[in-house]
Amino acid sequence: MELFMKYFVHPQFKFNLKNILLIKWAFLAPLNKKVKKEIEKMFPQRFAYFTDMGRSAFKIILDELNLKNCQIIMPSFICDIFLPILKAYHLSPIFIETNEKTFNFKENEIEQKITPQTKAILVSHTFGLACNLEKITQIAQRHNLKIIEDCSHSFGGEYQGKALGLFGDASFFSLYKLFPCLRGGMVILKKPLSQPLKKTKFTLRDCFSLLNSFSFFSFIFKTFFQEQAKKHLRAEKSKTPATLNRVSFNLFAFNFKNKANLIKILEKRKKTALELKGALEGLGFLCQPQENNSFTFLSCLCPIGLSRDRLVLSLRKKGIFTTRIWKNPIKTQPDLPLTLEISQRIINFPLQSFFQTKDTQRVIAKSKSLF
Repeated sequence: MELFMKYFVHPQFKFNLKNILLIKWAFLAPLNKKVKKEIEKMFPQRFAYFTDMGRSAFKIILDELNLKNCQIIMPSFICDIFLPILKAYHLSPIFIETNEKTFNFKENEIEQKITPQTKAILVSHTFGLACNLEKITQIAQRHNLKIIEDCSHSFGGEYQGKALGLFGDASFFSLYKLFPCLRGGMVILKKPLSQPLKKTKFTLRDCFSLLNSFSFFSFIFKTFFQEQAKKHLRAEKSKTPATLNRVSFNLFAFNFKNKANLIKILEKRKKTALELKGALEGLGFLCQPQENNSFTFLSCLCPIGLSRDRLVLSLRKKGIFTTRIWKNPIKTQPDLPLTLEISQRIINFPLQSFFQTKDTQRVIAKSKSLF
């Protein structure tokens, strides 16, 4: 049995009859409309819309807030998928250096970068750790700036008892970062959407994503077809914001259920994350703080002097498939030395909602065996 135990970072299904029946239900059942009401309870006095991807939700926000031909303040340590969007909307990014302990941007450097052309701040709660929203909100109010919350890694997270996604003028989420729902984004707005979204259907890309949600197929894809899979996924993604297909929506609905269930999931993930975090810090890794952290990812910096890329390959041989989000962030320049260093040392360890003590112990034991 040990031979078949592989651990991955992206959300996965545990292979059992219950989940097989769940997937069958996702294909056959009508759209679960109760979930929308549960989401609205989490974000009162806001309007929630499900999208095919998180980046689609970001595009919707730019349209709804009429953010074009201006400057936007944003983290330098963030996914490079924003680049073509910024270009399409004629937005000039002002990049902020990264905090080496939190991996979020340095809030105390924001104000000095503001110019008359600056219209918004993109606040990203990296890997699930909330930014200092109190300070950011004060800055935005002083300079009349819009706040866009990037909650791609923080669905269900809170800051000072308030849900992330409620602090800004708008926010967006990437639901499949937490749940194995194949794809899915969500946008939260203060006003109803001005234009309807085009509908989508289950595609070949979703089929691959479904298979990739089981560890056996993940192992096959990453071992033999990694580059082919990447090319296909990039080519298939829609350039126009669209709704979430019914199968993905139903898979999300089943995993999420309601706020109470989400809280249970996040509490369990945090408990597992803290066990792994303690062991990794004992090996010299620098992990994110636990306060205000929903732990969508368990992210650390490799010890100084240790080759991150060699470690990733060594762990893979032992069945631990770590990731390097983001080894190629949107901006790495000499004037951003911490962002550059973090991109060279960052490593994300497997953290699944279904992990039991034996799974955690295996990941820890296999990691320790390399030191």
